[in-house]
Amino acid sequence: MYGILAPTSAAVFENVSGKIEISGAVAYAMMFGGTVSMKGCDLEISCRATKEGACGICAMQDIGITDSKLKIDVRAADKESALCIGGIESPNTNVDVWNSTLELTASGPDAVGIYANNVKLNDSITSVEATALATGKGYAAGIVAMQGRALVSGGVLEVLATGPVEHEGPATVGIRMDNAVLVPEFIGADVKLRGNQALAVLPDLSAYGREYELTASSEVNGGTKVEFNKDNLASIRYFHIHPFYTIYFDGNGGTGEMTAVQNHYGEYTLPENGFTPPTGKVFKGWALSADGEVLTEATFTPHKDTDLYAIWADPEGDVHVHSKEWKSDGDNHWQECSCGEKYTEPAAHVDSNGNGSCDICGATLSSGLGAGAIVGIVLGSVALLGGGGFALYWFVLRKKNIPAPAAENVASAAEPAENKENEATEEAEETEKTEEEK
Repeated sequence: MYGILAPTSAAVFENVSGKIEISGAVAYAMMFGGTVSMKGCDLEISCRATKEGACGICAMQDIGITDSKLKIDVRAADKESALCIGGIESPNTNVDVWNSTLELTASGPDAVGIYANNVKLNDSITSVEATALATGKGYAAGIVAMQGRALVSGGVLEVLATGPVEHEGPATVGIRMDNAVLVPEFIGADVKLRGNQALAVLPDLSAYGREYELTASSEVNGGTKVEFNKDNLASIRYFHIHPFYTIYFDGNGGTGEMTAVQNHYGEYTLPENGFTPPTGKVFKGWALSADGEVLTEATFTPHKDTDLYAIWADPEGDVHVHSKEWKSDGDNHWQECSCGEKYTEPAAHVDSNGNGSCDICGATLSSGLGAGAIVGIVLGSVALLGGGGFALYWFVLRKKNIPAPAAENVASAAEPAENKENEATEEAEETEKTEEEK
């Protein structure tokens, strides 16, 4: 039973949406002798096989999928009924996916999500679930690349392959190369492989600036954690490779610079704008292109190196900017809006340390010594003769336009009380507080 059959022809689908449901001894939703090209499509495909096999999309030449969304569910009627189950098949050539979302489910004695000569997933989100229902020689595989090339560039790939524990061969495969000519390549992609056995041969990740995490399966197959490299195959449950991305900021007409965020992975919180707006413009938000839509969420998750563009807009109504600069007169200080209105109530100047400047706004006061007039403040204590107590002195030293006095003429905290009558040409203001001992 075939939904669309063209055994000698190619096919081109553009902006096609809909649902295809097919069942029978042989259940192929789409079967073509030539190439298949899909662009801007939104399709939901369901296949049920009762005897020989089933497939969602099959072509004898290349399958190309661009800017599309596909949901393909391919199943055997029971665990003994079908020999081969596949979501997407291009057994002699290539499957090439760009900027698309694939959700593939396959289950049967043999279950394969994507089966092709070579598989390329570019800037796409792909979820593949394959389940082998029977024991024997069948297997479940998320992706089978017959010539050993599985290229995942950007986007997200998650493969779940599960099957029987007792098996003559590998029961489950995350990515399988029948002829391991080339290793799988994960370039700027978030990749998760899970299953009883997830077979993959990986390059040295250090050249790619990536790291991987390896967790062995303790529930299935009795696997233990092993070091995973191109010379061995591991029985693992979860394998995760992730890159690190750089987030760049483009002023998009604004001036200034914002430092790029290096080595980022996962969710990213959009920052405050650090650029100076063009004349007459206000910051509206961040976008992924110079003329793109503003991101509405506070966070986003990059899947590749990303440029964030500042988007500027005309102000709506009157623009009010509250300056942090203090304004003042002889008695008070306040802060103003760009429109000239005071947005803080005028308050009296405060000079708690007597230095001649307001503690809050920094204005020079008419009373007191004035800004820059203070040389220093000296705190000292001296003994009082006959009084049985002590005196506490604050010396506020002022600049004078006369030569500096000799050092021995300056009152010192260590001098006895009778020496404080030495003449000092500095003119020190003194406040004396005496506390009598009981």
